[in-house]
Amino acid sequence: MSRDLLAGSLRCSMMRLPGSASGGMLGRPATAAEVQVLTETEARAIYRQQYITGSGFEAIRHPALLHLLVDAAVHSGPKRSVQWLQTALGVTADGVIGPKTRAALAAADQGVLYGKVLG
Repeated sequence: MSRDLLAGSLRCSMMRLPGSASGGMLGRPATAAEVQVLTETEARAIYRQQYITGSGFEAIRHPALLHLLVDAAVHSGPKRSVQWLQTALGVTADGVIGPKTRAALAAADQGVLYGKVLG
């Protein structure tokens, strides 16, 4: 991922920066200067937390489905991305991956599910 694309995406999100006073959420968009000092490892960790583990997508094993949902989470928000997944699974689209969504995901053919999410 290019640094410019990463910087733009991180500036638009509420993010965790190492070394912030609380060690936690900034509670505001990051400044360009804050993004510029991030290492690629730190930026990838932020993305992983916000768009994969934070969204509940760690159970997705199909690379194309994971890529699609993470891309959707970055551009449309994690809740909306989860709702699209839930709609494709036929479970209540509440935007939260809970036990019913996890069970439906585990039972689904993730390759077929990819087409349904696009659908």
